[in-house]
Amino acid sequence: MRSKICAVGTVAPRMRRLLGLAPVVLAVCLLTACGGASAKPAITPTRPVGPPGSIPIGFFAVNDSNPAESPALSYGTMGHPVPFAWENIEQQSGNFDFTLYDGFAKIAPKDASGTALMVLTLGLTPPWALLTTDTSSCRTSATGAIGCTAPPNPQDWTNFVTTLINHYNGTTAPHIKYYEIWNEANQAQSWTGTLAQMEQLAAAAYPIIKQDGNSLVVGPSLTGNVHSSGPGQPIDWLASYLSAGGSSFMDVASFHGFVYSDNQVPYPLPTTDCGAGDPNCGGSIMAQVNAYRSVLDGAGMTSTPLFNTEAGFEGATIDLDTGAAWLAQYYALQAGMYNNDGLQLVSWFAWGTDDGQLDNGPNLTEVGAAYNQVSNWLVARTLASPCSSSGTIWTCTITGTNGYQAEIIWDASKSCLAGICATSNQPVAGIFIDYQDLAGNSTTISNQTAPVGLKPILLEN
Repeated sequence: MRSKICAVGTVAPRMRRLLGLAPVVLAVCLLTACGGASAKPAITPTRPVGPPGSIPIGFFAVNDSNPAESPALSYGTMGHPVPFAWENIEQQSGNFDFTLYDGFAKIAPKDASGTALMVLTLGLTPPWALLTTDTSSCRTSATGAIGCTAPPNPQDWTNFVTTLINHYNGTTAPHIKYYEIWNEANQAQSWTGTLAQMEQLAAAAYPIIKQDGNSLVVGPSLTGNVHSSGPGQPIDWLASYLSAGGSSFMDVASFHGFVYSDNQVPYPLPTTDCGAGDPNCGGSIMAQVNAYRSVLDGAGMTSTPLFNTEAGFEGATIDLDTGAAWLAQYYALQAGMYNNDGLQLVSWFAWGTDDGQLDNGPNLTEVGAAYNQVSNWLVARTLASPCSSSGTIWTCTITGTNGYQAEIIWDASKSCLAGICATSNQPVAGIFIDYQDLAGNSTTISNQTAPVGLKPILLEN
């Protein structure tokens, strides 16, 4: 998470919201095309499994803020819960309380063996285990200052990871599929230790976690401007970490794919790139994926999957129509990189928070409805190549079984305002006979043109 917390007691609005979340009763509604709500969620109980290379339901992940609220989304993996594991489970040395995480594991999707398909982020460091009392650069939580440094006693970390794996053993609690070593390790709010110290934490945790044959180890997540260079910048940090030995202790690489981390108006689209000098910009989502993939491939890790474990338009002032368009573009673009770049998971941040805009109390918003619709468009279908653009028109080519052909299309130059989204008629290939919009409406194509705007539509044969 990328909250802007510069000192103990100074908590950004986003973190204040997260720390103050209260359980609510979940009653799910699906928005209609007119923005109203019906009584049934847009959930498919079972999802089709496509041929090799098709998008699996596990590609669609979501971070959750509260185990009392099971996300009403067509998703297959729970991204890391908003709280971090170590500082929440072991708030006092040697005292372990798994209640919160057991709740998340209970509601997480399961594979055929009963393993909880969720990401569990281990670090940040709990207050009692901090190396220094100087926490001026650390983030804070309800339990006090956390993060920043390696634990002074490495055995504290080893004991925690061992206790964690022994608990999520498939008997006392479900196995956990993914354990992410650390959160945003290139950010001073989360880590001011050395690369060698992070590698040592990973080296200690890896063999313990791998005792569970159901589990995979996800490397420390990174975030920031992929065009910038320097020790704290994500691409250089990852390259240095891998060369320092970190490549031996990860099954999956991880990043947080925020395109922009400040409330810029208008908020940049997922395809908007930037220069190296903008500290608030991460780069277009395609540039980010390509940059991380390049580092992994250069380190000989060509078969190592890449996860985007936090995603979205963090903290932006953005209306729901634009938000729905943004999410749909974001997922379509990354689905186009599933085969070419090994990008296997994208987790929207987050269910139950203002940042995610997926839900409003018990109801799905237009953004949440768009999540479900794009999941339905893509799961079990194949994007053999990345999405491409011609001017401001973006297209993503999709194939499926039994001769299915489709194309996601949108116009990045259009906008939405006060509930109205501008479109222009664009010519479409003769094979397409209808199109679906993000509200689930299907319309027959006439005159081989379709209204294309900021919100992607799906053309189908």
